[in-house]
Amino acid sequence: MSLIDRTTRTVLRNVRIPKELNALLQKDANAENRTVSALVVSILTKYAEWDRFTQKFGFVAIPRTNYKRMIEAMDEQEYLTATEKDPSTFLEMVRFWYKRIDAAAISAFSERFSKYVGTTQCEIEEKDGKYTITLQHDLGVRYSNQLKRIYAAGIQAALGIEPRIEVTGNSVFIKFFERPA
Repeated sequence: MSLIDRTTRTVLRNVRIPKELNALLQKDANAENRTVSALVVSILTKYAEWDRFTQKFGFVAIPRTNYKRMIEAMDEQEYLTATEKDPSTFLEMVRFWYKRIDAAAISAFSERFSKYVGTTQCEIEEKDGKYTITLQHDLGVRYSNQLKRIYAAGIQAALGIEPRIEVTGNSVFIKFFERPA
């Protein structure tokens, strides 16, 4: 669920940028085998879909290896205490991004979080109101259990549904039916 409707006509916009930035954009576009225009559109799309919201939530970017070491350095109780507010923060972010909380918004946020944060790979299936969210990662069982707590409490609080969640060391499978409105 993108904020950007790619079926609409484009707008031609001239922008002045420093020569060094232009050279960097050209180099990166060439390395990715695409045009500078396509690269700039992807950068602006990320801003529109993610960065402008995360700035309001105070996101901090750290390398995944550092995040994994932080998780592993805490004992189980410390980790539970440190992450106990995560379900309510998750719902606040969904509501802030989509201005509503429903199964489609939770699914869309899960995909967007995966795309831009990169701690998980996310696959969503929806058929006749039955949702399956699959999250794959390499951060270990504590992170899997954290995701389970986030989705179990978040879906229960927001939708009044008890999701079925399976956890492995590096993946989480979430299934639930959306109740008709």
